[in-house]
Amino acid sequence: MLRTAFSAITSGADAVITGRGHDTVRMLANEQIPVMGHLGFVPRKSTWVGAIRAVGKTADEALELWDRFRRLEDAGAFAVECEIIPADVMAEINRRTGLVTVSLGSGPAADVMFLFTSDICGESDRLPRHARSWGNLAALHKAVRDARVAALSGFRNEVAGGSYPGNAEVAGIADAELTAFRARLKADEISKG
Repeated sequence: MLRTAFSAITSGADAVITGRGHDTVRMLANEQIPVMGHLGFVPRKSTWVGAIRAVGKTADEALELWDRFRRLEDAGAFAVECEIIPADVMAEINRRTGLVTVSLGSGPAADVMFLFTSDICGESDRLPRHARSWGNLAALHKAVRDARVAALSGFRNEVAGGSYPGNAEVAGIADAELTAFRARLKADEISKG
């Protein structure tokens, strides 16, 4: 983890993000690497919470989440991605933390609003509940796929039917040159035969 973080920073990154625990955050911060944590729903840990769901929907779970925010800040993080936390819980936590909060489906009270470009641009037919699309790239991607299939089918059909390549798509040779070439081939075959 440390090697990857140093590589990212020396390659020009301003900070690193991790969904790992407080010890990892502390290790990175102790090496003066700006580190951003990830709390709430963490996709790679979704089986730990039972499903893709909001985290902090009960008072006990919200208090546990608040404790994780405090421990993350104490470990040296400067910011945290807050994913799928109930908006009212996020608002209460945001008022009480010194971390820069980045909301991904956690309501408007965070310091930064975040959505994936693919969701914003509508690259999928199915959006997460917390996302909104301002484009319809999925339709354009489908149109490109359909056009590609049509073009490849047309190519295959014309090759199979013998209409491609036509005279316009092949190089020619002057009749005299072709006759001379054939004569030399025949002479070569006779001498080797």
